[in-house]
Amino acid sequence: MKNAANNQREEGGRRRSELAKIHLAKKRLALDEETYRATIARVCGGKTSAGDLDEDERGKLLDEFKRFGFIEGGSYTTSIADFDDREPQARLIRCLWADLKTIGALRDSSEQALADFIRRATKVDSIRWLTAQQANAVIESLKQWKRRIGYRQNSTGR
Repeated sequence: MKNAANNQREEGGRRRSELAKIHLAKKRLALDEETYRATIARVCGGKTSAGDLDEDERGKLLDEFKRFGFIEGGSYTTSIADFDDREPQARLIRCLWADLKTIGALRDSSEQALADFIRRATKVDSIRWLTAQQANAVIESLKQWKRRIGYRQNSTGR
């Protein structure tokens, strides 16, 4: 009897922990209610509430949120929703992208092309969801690209 009760308690604790991570991911990824529920439905066969998910479905949903850029644990120095053009790293990414456009290295310089580049480099779907470490990886990739095509900075640093 005690083993069954302990197992139920452990499963309940695991469930609560996973649901807390799911809700934290929703907050950190700045998902609106519609997007959040649509993601649950897409990943979990039509269910739209995290509370209705079984252990496997909760795991799949957390994996999807990780693909979006969610990182368990740790802390963010800024809100994920605020990682946009006000952030120095985001501005630098956009400046490097514009440099590549100016020197003719890009076939497509659209916002979608930048998002695709970021996705290939980091497996994260949006610049808004990058962590500082992921943003640095994108910056270094763009700098390497400029060096590969022979771009040299002038004396003003640009």
